[in-house]
Amino acid sequence: MTAKRLMLLATYNISKDRTEEDYDKFCREVDTPFYNSIPGVVRYSNWKVVEENLGSVGFKYIDFIVVEGDEPFKMFEDNQKIKDFIVKWEEQWAEFGTDEQYLGKNYQIVKLEEVAAPD
Repeated sequence: MTAKRLMLLATYNISKDRTEEDYDKFCREVDTPFYNSIPGVVRYSNWKVVEENLGSVGFKYIDFIVVEGDEPFKMFEDNQKIKDFIVKWEEQWAEFGTDEQYLGKNYQIVKLEEVAAPD
């Protein structure tokens, strides 16, 4: 039996007080290198919506996080470095605010399981 391939998908917008250019630079210089240095993260990448073709998605940014193991949420919840990084990210970039009431509003994260792909 082949092992499941899992990925986390995060969707979000940044604060209207911040520019896309500054955030793109942050992603290249800070965010992506940080997450790719975490044990268990196979590949982390940042993407942004540049054009909506059919319908509206409601978010501008997407992060793809390919991970090892069956419990990627636990891996992130148990890592203090990641928790501290997220707090700093929220303070600098969050669309709404840093209070607990914005949990699930500043970003949404889902676990994906690969169903089919070419070898």
